[in-house]
Amino acid sequence: MCGISGLYNQHLNAAELNDRCRSSLAKLEHRGPDDLGVFASQSNDLFLGHRRLSIQDLSPLGHQPMTSKDGHYTIVFNGEIYNFLELKKQLESMHVVFQGHSDTEVLVESIAKLGLETTVKNLIGMFAFAVYCHHSRTVTLVRDPIGEKPLYYHVDSQALAFCSELGALKELIRNELEINLNALGSYFKYGYISAPETIYNNVYKVEPGTFITFDIKGGMNSHKEVFWSLPSKLNDAESLSYSEAQIKLQNLLNQSIEQELVSDVPVGSFLSGGIDSTLVTALAQKQQATPIDTFTVGFNEKDFNEAEHAKALAKSIGTNHHELYISSTDIRDRIQDSSQKFDEPYSNPSSIALDLLCCDARKFVTVCLSGDGGDELFGGYNRYHQAARITSIRQSYPKWCTQMASNAVSALPLQSIEKAYNAIHKLKGSKGAANLSFKFQKIADLLALKEDADVYDYLVSYWGEPSEIIRSKSIITHPQKQAFSHSKFVRTAMDWDQQWYLPGEILYKSDRISMSNSLEVRVPLLDRRIIEFSHTLPASYFGNASNPKRILKDTLYKVVAKELVDRPKMGFSVPIGQWIRSDLKDWAYSLLSSDNLNSLPFINQTAVQKALDDHCSFKRDSSNKLWSILMFIQWYQKNST
Repeated sequence: MCGISGLYNQHLNAAELNDRCRSSLAKLEHRGPDDLGVFASQSNDLFLGHRRLSIQDLSPLGHQPMTSKDGHYTIVFNGEIYNFLELKKQLESMHVVFQGHSDTEVLVESIAKLGLETTVKNLIGMFAFAVYCHHSRTVTLVRDPIGEKPLYYHVDSQALAFCSELGALKELIRNELEINLNALGSYFKYGYISAPETIYNNVYKVEPGTFITFDIKGGMNSHKEVFWSLPSKLNDAESLSYSEAQIKLQNLLNQSIEQELVSDVPVGSFLSGGIDSTLVTALAQKQQATPIDTFTVGFNEKDFNEAEHAKALAKSIGTNHHELYISSTDIRDRIQDSSQKFDEPYSNPSSIALDLLCCDARKFVTVCLSGDGGDELFGGYNRYHQAARITSIRQSYPKWCTQMASNAVSALPLQSIEKAYNAIHKLKGSKGAANLSFKFQKIADLLALKEDADVYDYLVSYWGEPSEIIRSKSIITHPQKQAFSHSKFVRTAMDWDQQWYLPGEILYKSDRISMSNSLEVRVPLLDRRIIEFSHTLPASYFGNASNPKRILKDTLYKVVAKELVDRPKMGFSVPIGQWIRSDLKDWAYSLLSSDNLNSLPFINQTAVQKALDDHCSFKRDSSNKLWSILMFIQWYQKNST
């Protein structure tokens, strides 16, 4: 895993290009602390840079930038090609001779022998790379199918700059950048910014599954091509029986994990105690002769703590387990450092817990497997089924009826009802319900929505609409809302998440946090073959609200005792709502002071104050709204100077 950088500029001399490239690489040292390399084109107008975290072929033969043996192509590569051994055998049968055993060498020689388009369509892995063709004088930027690895770029008629991280890209551009209010609207609505936009105007992300070729000799004309995309049709044809599908899924998982365990450095696994990480860890351990290291994070708040379950699972699976318990104090002390690891505003508070976990894991391993992707691919999120139920209710009654029901629920003394409900359960010696009033208020809001298509949008949104928080009339939120049909609601929601939420939120977090700790995270469930297979399964194989991720769980039960994993989903989250009202209250109020908000002329201060008052008075759970503005203020204070 590495960091890459590149700059072409007609107005700069070689010394300035080299200086900017090396300054950019200095910003990427955390992504690749083991090695540094710079390539200059023959005409000294293009510089390519690379920072290396050595995973495959630790020798100098894995050094980058790397040029093909025929001298036609030079590459800077970030990522892992998991099927590189298969590709290497194919190339060797075509009389290609290799010097080392890195996947980078296989990649550049494949491009030289088979061409770029054929090569990228054959790749299984996570990657972002740039390849320079010496003869055609073109630079092509490529990003993996689901967007595990990042790649930013800026282009005009006389210059091209690209980089693994936005902060390092600024060292190449060295121009003042303006905030993209449209992207900011997307951030406040969803908590992240989706490709191709970034927080800055005229700076872009390469979209997942695409490559863009720039002709640097011909006025920077460009051509974008999609080499992989999510299946466009929802396939409900039961081509495989359920038992056959289980067998195929397990075979694909074993294949993916076997390839992702290939490494010249120690490999561990995150083990949260949930279905996805447990399945990945259990199958990985079965392929190893000695116990692998597993890592989990725990909280003292029982409603959020999965560490005890993870510990029991680790014992059953036979791993060498490590626990890290964190408190609100740990979070508070890490907030500023963690938030600054993102080069765009980012609003998932679990990133801080992940940061602490990655820091701990890096003491023992250089690579960690992760269970990310299982919810999006196999129907695991509660919101899929919540949205389907609410939509069904809305379609069963006239709009005036659902609106009346919404008004009636909102008018109830919800907090008093919650207190009475929990008091009765306490007398009975049974467990009550946390945040019951918030859940009823959410139902009321969902019933009051104008359109059925708005239901899922509401569940994945922080602020209702960007205009609620941003003082601008020109905001067009991206990604666009998607049409939902009731019969395929869950499948459509899963597709939405795979297209936007997974690359924009989950994988963005994983990349920035892990690489800031010089730790490589690999995600076996997001193997392209598994993604494609999931799209051939009928909806019934994904289960329902009472049995989500049916096929994934039934596959897991073959390798881990059912009683160890058959429990309610908790998710990898932190009790940030509680902490904003208690341990983090002073910090939150300080950051949301009038002085700080006054420095943000495009922010609606009244909306922020209302969200804060509603949350601290227990009227609503506004933790997502508040965290988004808190993280934006911290990002803005760092990046506006």
